Amino acid sequence: MEQTVVDMQNLLAKESLVMPEAQELVRMAQNSKALRDTFEQWLAEQTDKLSKAHGDIAPEALKLGLVLASAGRPDKAIDFLAKAPAGPDRSLSLALCYLQTQQFDQALTELEAAGSGADAFTVATAKVEALRQLDRLDEAETLLKQYASDASARKGRAEPVADYWYQLGRICEARGLKEQALEHYQKCLQIQEDHQGAHFRLAYYSDLAGDDEAALEHYRRCTSAWPVHINALLNLAVLYEDAEDYDKAEACLRKILSANPNHARAKLYLRDVLSAETMYYDEDQERRLDLRNQILEIPVTDFELSVRSRNCLKAMGLNSLGDLLRVTEQDLLRYKNFGETSLREVRAILAQKGLRLGQLVEDQPSRRAAQDDSEESDTSSAGAMNLPLPEVNFSVRVKRCLERLGMTTLGEVAALSQEKLLACKNFGQTSLDEVKSRLNEHGLDLADA
Repeated sequence: MEQTVVDMQNLLAKESLVMPEAQELVRMAQNSKALRDTFEQWLAEQTDKLSKAHGDIAPEALKLGLVLASAGRPDKAIDFLAKAPAGPDRSLSLALCYLQTQQFDQALTELEAAGSGADAFTVATAKVEALRQLDRLDEAETLLKQYASDASARKGRAEPVADYWYQLGRICEARGLKEQALEHYQKCLQIQEDHQGAHFRLAYYSDLAGDDEAALEHYRRCTSAWPVHINALLNLAVLYEDAEDYDKAEACLRKILSANPNHARAKLYLRDVLSAETMYYDEDQERRLDLRNQILEIPVTDFELSVRSRNCLKAMGLNSLGDLLRVTEQDLLRYKNFGETSLREVRAILAQKGLRLGQLVEDQPSRRAAQDDSEESDTSSAGAMNLPLPEVNFSVRVKRCLERLGMTTLGEVAALSQEKLLACKNFGQTSLDEVKSRLNEHGLDLADA
């Protein structure tokens, strides 16, 4: 342990780092709380120092940018790498950050700049990833097979490496060839049994098929190696929470936060898990609705979608699973460029969580004739006023604030003022906007002060 502390201090004291050294720093930080604290303190101090610095900070910016990128904080890393001197490490690290933040054209530009000075296989697979995300599948496959052929020739072996099969599987997925993709992922694991990407894709499809046991096993294998696979840990935590295994769910979320202390969703999930461990629920329905709310808040960007589907959903303002439940298939197909292929992708990500398009539209009382029939409108409003809170799609935080205020029905919430709600502990503007939105869905509004 003492030697590890010395090794970390020596690396932090160096004037410059290369990518493997930055990655080694992050690995060290996973070993103990003391090392994580040292690492996080250094990051905070350097970030503050360079953010306020005037003049040339290029060498220090490169070092900090490489470490931030290795620690899984691409947005901050990009800011400092942009100020770093040109070079293979800077371009390759910047390209990988652009991939993580879905800036694929910029990633390709930086990969070209990395040139022969960077690791050739990392550059090649990153280019394949960027081209695939841009729906340039033929180019991606040609580049992948060309590099595999060249590498095999150089090393005198006939079989491609594990990443070849993984990337080929991703290309097959993008083409809708699921069975071929699964075969390629299995080949990948035959060569490299701890390949994170292949385990994650197999876990995803196992979860989609309702095979929780297989999904758990693949997610466990995916999260056992470094670097921390954030999405796999989040999904694993949700599966553990669904099984009411809160200790394991908590362990997954704390592992994320040890690598990235400011990860917003991990913090939110952890609060919910800790609350679930200590709260007593009178009815099973309460528990199911809390889990449902958590799932509905998952961003669409957490799932694998084609660029076309992702851009269409973004343009339509559909950012979470809950948003997708408020539109019908016909609503989506009316949007320009959104076709049957995109519709199948959306159905698949919802089916993974047992959901479907238009579900909330179907669940809510129809108010289409409200303007033509005032009596029917009055009846609908009266029904909404008596709606029990557990049946309203409130987030966990809002629901608990309302419970502290003694609210049991939606009508009681409507009788509150904005000022009364904002005076509740942990109830801020975001929660207020959520309450207003849910009331509006049922034809209600908050009372005046």
